[in-house]
Amino acid sequence: YWYSNKDAILYHVGNSRIYSVQGSGYLRQLTTDDTVVEYLLRTQRLSEEEAASYSGKNEITACFGGNDEKLLKMKIGPLTMKNSSHFLMTTDGIHDYLSTDAIEDLIAECKYDWLNFVKKLVEKAEEQGSLDDRTGLNMGWRFRKSVKILPGVRLNLNTKSTSISVGGRGFHKTFSSTGRVTNTVGIPGTGIYYTETSGTGRRRQNTYRQTVSRNYTSNIPVTETVPAAPIVDINEVKANIKEIYQKADSTVDWEGIMAGAPATPYFKEHANKILDGDIDTYYQVVSDVNPLDDLIQYGSDFECGTDDPRNIYIHFHVNITKILKDAKKLPKEVFNDLWQDYVCGCSIRIARDMFALLPVRHVIVDAWDNNKDILSVDFKRREFDKLDFQNLDASDTVETFRHNMDFNLSSGFKPISPLE
Repeated sequence: YWYSNKDAILYHVGNSRIYSVQGSGYLRQLTTDDTVVEYLLRTQRLSEEEAASYSGKNEITACFGGNDEKLLKMKIGPLTMKNSSHFLMTTDGIHDYLSTDAIEDLIAECKYDWLNFVKKLVEKAEEQGSLDDRTGLNMGWRFRKSVKILPGVRLNLNTKSTSISVGGRGFHKTFSSTGRVTNTVGIPGTGIYYTETSGTGRRRQNTYRQTVSRNYTSNIPVTETVPAAPIVDINEVKANIKEIYQKADSTVDWEGIMAGAPATPYFKEHANKILDGDIDTYYQVVSDVNPLDDLIQYGSDFECGTDDPRNIYIHFHVNITKILKDAKKLPKEVFNDLWQDYVCGCSIRIARDMFALLPVRHVIVDAWDNNKDILSVDFKRREFDKLDFQNLDASDTVETFRHNMDFNLSSGFKPISPLE
């Protein structure tokens, strides 16, 4: 791994890994393992479940050293660095024993204290039975203007604060105008460093609320005869429900935008802060882009909130008028079955649009109707991205995620408590 200015080049061979760490705590693997099991996975000769217990999973297909020069097949790729970029390097003694989700959870648990994180990373791998080489390195990249004012003392000018650093190569202490005190231990010339920070306050919670209200009036003439129940095409209703979640907004590739991919000036302006996990920018983009505006016919009173850049919470009122108005005339069990699919389908669509806009790990959707919460579901991106939206059953799909839903065909939805 080598870098200069704001560009980097990644050299990789073997089965160690390097991940980029987004501000939301979401890991993106930048390397591909040079192993037999990775080859079998890539060619669909093994499932992920079979790969976990495959006897030859540590057999490598490329490496340094050895007598066969064909084994040295180094992969080289460019990276574009941005302010506060972080990268995690692990050996197989770590990632063979800890899933990506477990590593992401540990990052959140350590609150981005990288020195503590690396220590706990090794401990967690040992707890899972790892006896192999257990190495984890975090590499950070920060840009700032620095002026030497005395030997061993520098004035640092950042976009949001000013700080003074005291110390030399390998170790220094920084006192920021924000009240933060940072101890940094690094390996000179490598860009590898660990930090320990104190004096920072917890990020305040932000709330963005969008309320859509509609008033409905009815001027149905009074007649002496009861109109006949409408003929309802159940297959058409089911098709309309599926159409809700089968389409979604296009994904915003924030990392691609940072790397120079074509994008509007608006997205270019906000890409850096979005990838840094800046919650205020999350809300600004949600407010400006308004990703749920085309769902007003299916729901209203959309509320969006979070105090953690890994997660976004959406609370909305279900509107059954558009799709299920005539279906109310159907037998109760038939209607309730459609109602469940409709609520679950709307929740899936909301999650699709939010995942498309923000680099979050979880979208938690809470649905309410008749002044009661009826569904709360935590969509996890890694599982969500594997879904076949053209062929899934909405209700069955929701039940594969962590959720609260009390439903039966005879009585419909019962009140529930939202997920914590």
